[in-house]
Amino acid sequence: MSENDPVTTRDWYTPPRGAKTPRDTPLDPVDTRVPTSRYTDSGFLEREFELLWSRTWHLVCRESQVPEAGDYLVYDLGKRSFLVLRGGDGAIRAFHNSCRHRGTRLCSGRGNTGRRVTCPYHRWSYDLDGRLREVTDRDTFCPLDDAAYGLSEVAVGSCAGFVFLYPDAHPPESLDAFLGEVPALLAPYRFEEAVTTLDVSMPCSANWKVLVEAFVEMYHVHAVHPELLSTLDDVNTYFEGLGRHSWMIVPTAVSSERLGDRVGEIERLEAFIAMMAQGVGVRSRDHRSAGEETAGALRRKFTNGAGELVLPGGSSVRDVFLEMARKGLEDKGFDLSGLREEQFLDNHQFHLFPNVVMNCYAGLNMFLRFRPHATDPGQCTIDLLLIELIGDPEERRARRAQHEDYAEGEVSLGEVVDQDTDFLPEVQAGLAAGDLEHVTLSKQEIRIVNFHKALDRYLPRDTGG
Repeated sequence: MSENDPVTTRDWYTPPRGAKTPRDTPLDPVDTRVPTSRYTDSGFLEREFELLWSRTWHLVCRESQVPEAGDYLVYDLGKRSFLVLRGGDGAIRAFHNSCRHRGTRLCSGRGNTGRRVTCPYHRWSYDLDGRLREVTDRDTFCPLDDAAYGLSEVAVGSCAGFVFLYPDAHPPESLDAFLGEVPALLAPYRFEEAVTTLDVSMPCSANWKVLVEAFVEMYHVHAVHPELLSTLDDVNTYFEGLGRHSWMIVPTAVSSERLGDRVGEIERLEAFIAMMAQGVGVRSRDHRSAGEETAGALRRKFTNGAGELVLPGGSSVRDVFLEMARKGLEDKGFDLSGLREEQFLDNHQFHLFPNVVMNCYAGLNMFLRFRPHATDPGQCTIDLLLIELIGDPEERRARRAQHEDYAEGEVSLGEVVDQDTDFLPEVQAGLAAGDLEHVTLSKQEIRIVNFHKALDRYLPRDTGG
């Protein structure tokens, strides 16, 4: 292979399972129109809280975020608040975050309760399993049945090291039934062994669905992220529905079909290194990119004595970086033999209905969750986690993230994420302008179609959706 020979997705890629490119994906015209009221109407937001969020499983945290007895995390969604708590027996439970005396919120943020959960208002206390332990001045109350005054528990489950809750003690379907094929697809990544190296939250002036939709399609890449076209194929991305959920596979270290044969291997190498330089991580808006150190090391590795970028003879960018990714994880002692070769390099991205997107690579995952505002359909909260496989115990401890909250636009989360979050309020503003009755979707947005068909199960369109 010459360094200028183009490598295209069609040359090598065999999609797994039933995955299809947009060209091969059937689309019913009825499904291509989505009412704009779904993004802008406060009444629809209220119905979402009533009919969707109260009747679906929520991904709330990682098991490692509540590692010890008494460790807790508060998960807020709209006006509802839940307390996720590690018990003395090691089990993780979740409760409505409300004292059974007069409703006071018991906890906020994250921390450790000690051996009991104690209400800050009148000092009622509860065991870590939710049982009522102590009532201040009990003799002044009418007789209390302690069993009836324990914390209100909700169902919990786990998958791939993530904790899920259902906002009721008796969900109509199990977590396994809700997730379907997803756990089997996630298992080879070994997320339960990974460490959270970034954990941030930030508001965004757009409806939560606008955020979901931006991250589950590649149609916008040529306009919003044109610098990526030399090193990923946005046109021949593969999609597959997984019931309410879906995934897509974004081929990497090949170039977009939009560029034709104009990109050779050395240009692709330059673009790949530039992409690595962008990184994902919190920094000030004028600070160096989180990935610049990694990109600098790569540039030195592939620069010859004449200062030119070169590849090993006969190798493509894809060959080289697949091998580097595989060897790097083997050297750390991780057995990822359950992954397909391309999972060491390509973005295998899952949408977990309703509001979670997971960008999965071997050894690294970027997790995004979009939570609706309690009253304003034009606002939401972005939660972003980076989850990495790190072999060295000292490095694991040093890199474990503490949660941080930021104001909208206060910091950068990485160039590509910034491009989306800076732009999407403009989408919301256009939706709210009042002259558009529906959005129109294409085959390249088939995962958005899948998303709204799943939403229809909870909020049929004849009820205002």
